[in-house]
Amino acid sequence: MRHRSPLPEVREEETPLTSARRLWALLRGGIRATTEKMKKEELKAAQLTHGLQHLRHLSFPQPVRHVAYNSSTSLFVVLDAESQLHLHKEDGWFSHGTQAPEPIAGLLYATQVNKYVAWDQGSLQVLGPAFEVLSKVLAPHGICCCRYSPELNQVVTAGAGSLSIWAFRYGFSQLQCQATVQQGLSPRDTFTRLALDTCVPQKCFAACGTGVAVFNISQGELLTFQRDLHNRAITDIVYCEAGACVVTASRDTTIKVWDEKWLIQTIFVGHTGPVTAVTIYPQGPLILSASQDGTIRTWNLQTIDQVDEVHVAEVVEHLQTHPEGGYVVSLTGSTVDLWKVNQLYSLHTRLGAAVTRLCTIDLSAVGSFPVRAVCACQDSTVRLVAAHTGRILSTLLLDRPCQAVEVAYCLPKETLFVLLELGQLLRVNAAVNPMSVKKMVAPWSESARPCCLLVYSHIVDPKKAYAQWREIVEQKGDKKSWAQLPLKYLLVLGQEDGSLCVLRWFTGRVQYQVEAHGSERVTALAAYPHDTWIISAGGDRTVKVWRIFPYIDECLTLLRSFSLPVPAWAFHPLPEAVMEPLSQAFLEEHFAAGLGSPAQGIDGLPQPGSDNCSYWWVCRAALDRHVLSGLQARTWPGVCTVL
Repeated sequence: MRHRSPLPEVREEETPLTSARRLWALLRGGIRATTEKMKKEELKAAQLTHGLQHLRHLSFPQPVRHVAYNSSTSLFVVLDAESQLHLHKEDGWFSHGTQAPEPIAGLLYATQVNKYVAWDQGSLQVLGPAFEVLSKVLAPHGICCCRYSPELNQVVTAGAGSLSIWAFRYGFSQLQCQATVQQGLSPRDTFTRLALDTCVPQKCFAACGTGVAVFNISQGELLTFQRDLHNRAITDIVYCEAGACVVTASRDTTIKVWDEKWLIQTIFVGHTGPVTAVTIYPQGPLILSASQDGTIRTWNLQTIDQVDEVHVAEVVEHLQTHPEGGYVVSLTGSTVDLWKVNQLYSLHTRLGAAVTRLCTIDLSAVGSFPVRAVCACQDSTVRLVAAHTGRILSTLLLDRPCQAVEVAYCLPKETLFVLLELGQLLRVNAAVNPMSVKKMVAPWSESARPCCLLVYSHIVDPKKAYAQWREIVEQKGDKKSWAQLPLKYLLVLGQEDGSLCVLRWFTGRVQYQVEAHGSERVTALAAYPHDTWIISAGGDRTVKVWRIFPYIDECLTLLRSFSLPVPAWAFHPLPEAVMEPLSQAFLEEHFAAGLGSPAQGIDGLPQPGSDNCSYWWVCRAALDRHVLSGLQARTWPGVCTVL
């Protein structure tokens, strides 16, 4: 057990000056320790995961009743059972606290008027920004729950057998009852939860037992009372604007989604205990629910399935979200937890099998071409996907168990090249669905087997290329003969024997072959049409830059090369925003320090200020580092934080 160090002993002969110095040193040491602790906490590495991420755990001396969010000051206001107000910043750090002027049971923030509304069972109070009482009005029908409508700038309260609508008056400092709805209700109809939609006229959904009453709060009337929606009592209700639906949670362990006609859209089943709370995440079509089974689960309204599950130590009693900050707040006894939903990815399209190879083709910089993605899957298929919509355009069906190890797609010609496990190369018409194989080229020998490939697109006239693409799409394939095809699109293969091979488009015959990486296999290829470059990496631990001349047979000429301690396996271009010019001396020194000897490592690099330079990533899995090569070279352990 840790004990605090006792205060220094005060000597009898201590003067006021020495006493002041001693106490000041004690205070300074305590402040320094606290500051360092806070700094250490802030600099703690955050685990970046998809889904619900915990931000802060707050404990209070008394049970928590409500949490309000002030969007103008970005503060959470926590109300406890003793009517004490605790104000916390968005990151959870404590700001200050105060006592409510009178005992209250609930609190909300009215965004349109910058006022707080507090209530108890028999009255409503309007509080100023500093929680001073501006007015108090009696609620003769009682208050069990309360909601604020920013669209109408009104407050809705509900109790036993009644629902009341309140409007701000007298400079927004007082609430006045506009209407009370009792017709069609009985004193036994006690409402426990309220939800408001955003339509015109605005409706209020009030949960009562196993049913929901729907009110038109603009007209102050009961529209319908849907009973027996669940087998057991409804514990929470929310309205989802994205789906125009009502979501109810119940003690029967289910979450039901209802349309405007109260027909079931879907039922989410997965909780093993009564569902205690439900809320809608404002930044996406997600439902978050808490249950007595000790979990908070996330459900996707688009895919109709569970997408996340978080286990908590105690049962969550209430969940709420705040659209302004995108935070999720969970209440449990005398604790409050702040959460955030990380949308690291979203489901774009279902492929039905795991993806083994993915490549994206984006020619938007040179024309009006759409963006495409090619996915090689484990089920012996290759799928062409529209990147923006996720729609599967066409599929290549291979004979099982044959697998595609590399793919290269030429969008302007709607031609796909597929490299198979045994070295066969397929030329495929991607303009039809399913795709059709037009040509298969077998490997020339075991040592000359292709291991990687790319399509080099030399587009000099984007408008003409786009018009040709539209014609090919309409004709369901390229009908031209190879003799009439200008050498604007080149197929380049990297082979096991370390050579680069350029093939003729339609026949698959060798147009030009050059030794590149000795007898070691080619490990990676990348094309940079803007610079008329091709970059290759091989098992000989070299990276070579080739100038390409698309209109002649001998189309590859070595431009420069450099060495690495281990083979490179992938390239990726860098945006200009993260570049800065560095000297040749820095480059050589950095290679000597981190990558090896510059004498045998760098060959023919451009000088600073030269226009003939480029930047690319060389990713090396063995060292778990990322190297920026070209005019500058740097290494970062692990993930590059510069980006």
